[in-house]
Amino acid sequence: MIQQHTTVFQAGRESTEHHENTMLELNSKHQVLLPLEFEAAMHQHLNDPDPTTTRTPNSLSAIISKAQHISAPRKTYALLADIVLSSSYRHGPHNDKGETNGVPSSSPLLPLPTASTLLIHIIQATRALPDYDAIRASRWIRCLVQLCLDQRRGYYGRKDTEPNDSAEQHATKVSPKSPLTTVEEIIAQAVLLARQSLQDRTTTIDATSAKRNTGDGKDGLYPAEELEWLSTTLFNLGIDFYVSPHTYLNDDSTNKNPSNLGQKNEEVETEAESQAMKWIRIAVEIADVLAEYQKEEGGDGGLLGRVLRRKVREGLGWVV
Repeated sequence: MIQQHTTVFQAGRESTEHHENTMLELNSKHQVLLPLEFEAAMHQHLNDPDPTTTRTPNSLSAIISKAQHISAPRKTYALLADIVLSSSYRHGPHNDKGETNGVPSSSPLLPLPTASTLLIHIIQATRALPDYDAIRASRWIRCLVQLCLDQRRGYYGRKDTEPNDSAEQHATKVSPKSPLTTVEEIIAQAVLLARQSLQDRTTTIDATSAKRNTGDGKDGLYPAEELEWLSTTLFNLGIDFYVSPHTYLNDDSTNKNPSNLGQKNEEVETEAESQAMKWIRIAVEIADVLAEYQKEEGGDGGLLGRVLRRKVREGLGWVV
């Protein structure tokens, strides 16, 4: 009797192990196919004249969620991010009208707000991985921020929307977001990642010096040089708004009546000053995050923040 129970138990265990091995094998195969599925869905979404009837950004996001469900490795998410970024940019000039000041502009394929949403989802998914790579995530963020800033030149001051330049409406029927709105969203994610990485790092306190020592380098700390790039880039953006308001603000609503031009100029200058203050504040906030890094982590002891504050105080008379 005991021998029969033992035999049944062993058979059940072998069946369970076989089932688990089968599931692992299926998940492994599915992990390989996920990037292909994502790329196919992306292609169908971008080339369907009526995307509301087939693939939508929600289905692309669902594939990222599927990757989480089957515990996909970091490499899978890296491939998904590469597809998002490459789908957001077409190399070379779109057409003759796509040139600004003689410089060929790029034509976006995937709307930047959609790319931002998908990329943030990918970054959040990879945060749960034991081998999370903050360096790679920071590079994804830099690529998208730079892409938005590049597109900004063609967005502001544009009077009419060309039939072939309706990528923003490809995913939604509402008015398209400004590229800078997308920048603001992705920057908020970068600041969150940097602050969380500071909190999550492995640290020890030296008993004699009371100084904080970093761990073994596997803590996923957001790169200090990327924070410096974000801070200086956005600070320069704020200065651009301040010194050239008519260049960086969309003036579609300007009334051509000469009697209203003075009022419109004041409105543009007021809005430009507001935008300048906003981006300078964001730049200083990022510099303050960098100031929390230790020297061995690439921290500058708050130098960048002090320099930016001094320039604003002396040049513009603002206190930030």
